[in-house]
Amino acid sequence: PHSMKTPTNLRGHQFAAPWSAALIVITIFGSLVLLGVGFLVGYLEPPREVTIRWLVAVPCLLMPPWFALFAIRGYQIEARELRVNRPLWSTRIPLDDLRENIVDPEAMRRALRLFGNGGLFAFTGWFRNRRLGTFRAFPTDPARAVVLTFPHRRIVVTPRDPAAFVQALESRHG
Repeated sequence: PHSMKTPTNLRGHQFAAPWSAALIVITIFGSLVLLGVGFLVGYLEPPREVTIRWLVAVPCLLMPPWFALFAIRGYQIEARELRVNRPLWSTRIPLDDLRENIVDPEAMRRALRLFGNGGLFAFTGWFRNRRLGTFRAFPTDPARAVVLTFPHRRIVVTPRDPAAFVQALESRHG
């Protein structure tokens, strides 16, 4: 009988992106605050203040579901690319010029967020610190960081099993 399953070597190696306690707390607290403000302004604001309702309540109510679209669901290593899986799409990172990949639980330490999301469903975006310089990150648990070094950029990801992730990267051509 013909199997409908895709062989693992064609799908690539898949790694979960577990959430740290900090990410869970920030996501829950931030979402509750935004939704609470949205509902309170929408409910308590006098009907004649429609502009305030639209300018405050609607964005507050829309932010949590909007940011949820950018959550990191996991990582998938193919022969030539890394996919950062999100709810509706994947961010693709070509691996052809990957120079080094190391497990570094300190990679995100003292990182200044230059542009991105600071904890509502993920810590994603562009960051900078003294050790790595400017880098792009797709982390959900900074303690599991793996740093991918390319000739002109660095990327940080946080798979459930960083050592297995590095091993999969190193064996992807083999």
